[in-house]
Amino acid sequence: MSYFTKRGVLLLIYCCFLPVSSQDVDECQTGSYICHAFAQCVNVIGSYDCICKPGYEGDGEQSCSACRESSVIATSSCADVLAIGTSTTGMIYSNKSGNYLNSMNCYWMFSADEDIELKFIRFVTESCCDIVSVYNGPSSSSSLFGQYKGTVLPGLSSADQLYVTFTSDGSVTNSGFHAAYHIKGQPFVVASSSCTNLLTVESYTSGIIFSNMFERYNNSLSCKWIITSNTRLELAFIRFETESSYDKVKVYNGPHSSSTLIGQYGGSSLPGRITSSSSELYVTFTSDGSVTKSGFVANYHIYGEPYVTVSSSCANVVTFRSSSSGMIYSNRVGVHGRHMKCSWNITSNKNIELIFFRFEVESGYDYVYVYNGGSPSSPLIGKYHGNILPGVIRSTYNKLHVVFTSDLSVEKSGFAASYHVADSIRLTNGKTPLNGRVEVFSRGKWGTICDDDWDMRDADVACRQLGFPPAIQAFDRATHGQGSGQIWIDNLNCSGFEMRIDKCKHRGWGTHNCGHGEDASLECSPTIP
Repeated sequence: MSYFTKRGVLLLIYCCFLPVSSQDVDECQTGSYICHAFAQCVNVIGSYDCICKPGYEGDGEQSCSACRESSVIATSSCADVLAIGTSTTGMIYSNKSGNYLNSMNCYWMFSADEDIELKFIRFVTESCCDIVSVYNGPSSSSSLFGQYKGTVLPGLSSADQLYVTFTSDGSVTNSGFHAAYHIKGQPFVVASSSCTNLLTVESYTSGIIFSNMFERYNNSLSCKWIITSNTRLELAFIRFETESSYDKVKVYNGPHSSSTLIGQYGGSSLPGRITSSSSELYVTFTSDGSVTKSGFVANYHIYGEPYVTVSSSCANVVTFRSSSSGMIYSNRVGVHGRHMKCSWNITSNKNIELIFFRFEVESGYDYVYVYNGGSPSSPLIGKYHGNILPGVIRSTYNKLHVVFTSDLSVEKSGFAASYHVADSIRLTNGKTPLNGRVEVFSRGKWGTICDDDWDMRDADVACRQLGFPPAIQAFDRATHGQGSGQIWIDNLNCSGFEMRIDKCKHRGWGTHNCGHGEDASLECSPTIP
């Protein structure tokens, strides 16, 4: 994922020291921003960022192109009826909330190099006259999968090209339809919001919904989020403070407000993790016209899956690589800014590993602090400066808090560090943190991967799981030395879009015909995309 900062480093430095009493203007909410169609607007104090969505790379303003893994090309003839989540997932709808319009005539086109699935989540149209048609091909002259109207939810449609139309007449309207698209066989989570820019997609299996990212939420909010998947979901609140008894979050076990209510939340107590029994969650937030608070942030992800989510006080300093990995940094390229004071909160449902792969700050003046918990009052793990890479850092509380401060003079190349779920994957015997023999953790043991069928797609997935930039080399024949003990995986066959190695096809854990002379290794790029 790439970032684009509107006014450069000088504004970023200024933003870090705005007085608490200053009222930030949220350009993302007011619509006074310009981002690429495949980017999302993210508010920062004093400005905004354009961030390419997961699976896309570019500056966020002028360009966002699909990365080299599988992607779905989706287009629509009507405005505001297509929400592109990642390069392989998204949502289409007749209307975000309320009822659809009379006299609509919209179409959507989808194409990919493998089959796409279209899953309808909500469907209520005028039974006589307002019709959704789904075609097995690129146009309305292709063979028809089906025509749908009324209240019966259409079944799944699947092909490498899909064409969908919706027409409504001039009279009765209804609540309309929502449908999610994704690569067939891919686990996915797709989310949409009725309010502008209160949703951040981290990967095709995770993201964040929130009332506000900075300061306080607005008065008189009425926002809704639909979260859908092909499996059960989990919602984990990271921050929660609303006006008790007046400003409320409601979570429903299904796709709308008539679904079973899981819970209603207000005040300052953090709700526990919420698990769906279906493949949908519906979340609402309403605030009244008076008191506001610091609001809520919640991570959504596939139930039972590890996740790591990050929030930062500064712009342009985080890249998500998957639902459980990514990078934090003082600067993507060049040198860091002067007089910076930035912090990162890293939260997970597992312990977290932080691996620095670039480190050069002014010794004795510019510092990186890492705390074993969610704030600067947590135990200090280390205070780092100079040009020596810190060792691998592991949390014990499922949270890490990182702070970077720089003075007004010397600028250096700064720092970059990956984060990922601990006890999952590692590189050993490399000359830098970015290369080495690949080892994965299963059933309480570390083990190697055999080089049979090992290629760049497999190496890419491993680099993604580690939180590093994409792979630049896949090595075979124990290039980085022979391991010992367990060989866990043979004939690994990743498609390239997986979030983790254990989601790729292989012969089965511990099933192989290899020796350690065939241990696989790799090198990840040092360049942050």
